[in-house]
Amino acid sequence: MVSVVSTSVYASWIAPLDRRRQTIGSLIFSVGTVVVFRLLLVEPNAWSAGAFYVWFNVFTLVLVSQFFLLSGDLFDPRQAKRIFGFIGTGGLVGGVIGSAVAGFLAEPLGTGNLMWLGCIQLLLCAVLAARVFRIGKLRGADSRFKQRPE
Repeated sequence: MVSVVSTSVYASWIAPLDRRRQTIGSLIFSVGTVVVFRLLLVEPNAWSAGAFYVWFNVFTLVLVSQFFLLSGDLFDPRQAKRIFGFIGTGGLVGGVIGSAVAGFLAEPLGTGNLMWLGCIQLLLCAVLAARVFRIGKLRGADSRFKQRPE
């Protein structure tokens, strides 16, 4: 239920924005919410822990959707058939390795401090997305980003 409401609100928020602002704005907003949750979870209670759990599930839904929207703008159907299997495999392998690294780092860094590491990763994704929009050739509705003069 929360996912349906959240994605509806999110969709109306990003509808007037071009794909670049949608993607980078979502990443920056996510960093802000991770920071807020990190501060709330210094002394966790049932409400903050439950809210974080729900938010995290909605957050992953939105960011994965953003990734595939951007990918759809970058690749034509023929390219997508060839490359999306590798992308999916990379996502699975990254999830396994990322979980192992998080488990390894949880004790020395502390579980709460892993959230700061997540913020750094999201900011890195925003930088990479900005680069994609700067040099990429997009096919989607954002025609002003389709091609950059070479």
